[in-house]
Amino acid sequence: MAVEILLQRTLRGLEPADDDARDKLKTWKIGQPLKCEVRLARDNSRMRYYWGLVDIILQNIDQTFASKEEVSDSIKLGIGHVEQVQVYDGEKWHITRTPKSISFAKLSEPEFQDFIKRAEGYACAVLSVTSEQLADALTDYLAPGLRREGTRKPMRAA
Repeated sequence: MAVEILLQRTLRGLEPADDDARDKLKTWKIGQPLKCEVRLARDNSRMRYYWGLVDIILQNIDQTFASKEEVSDSIKLGIGHVEQVQVYDGEKWHITRTPKSISFAKLSEPEFQDFIKRAEGYACAVLSVTSEQLADALTDYLAPGLRREGTRKPMRAA
């Protein structure tokens, strides 16, 4: 029986990271060997950051997108995070590209960090801003009031 639990490393070793994990660990006998597959847990705040990036693009681009999901698909296609399938349409073969998933199950944390870096580069190119301007806009979006007044920079490049 496979059970997924969240552990954290401490000076004593691996310990349950939350109440759910503690409850699941209690179901196993002390000393019982367990075969484990360890994966680095995804940082949920990074997913929030990504959707903030998507929303900033949606609010600041002249091209019309109907939703955040359309912007997200555009980012994925733009940075090559795609599935490629060869399709025959009755006359000829062609390659169809569709955006890949960025769900927790599909990308490890290091892979998602790489995806975020490429998405930031794409956003800078699409919005014609520097990475510093993008960082300022994301700080304002995710944590309004975090920066002191007087440190604000314009979003759009001159």
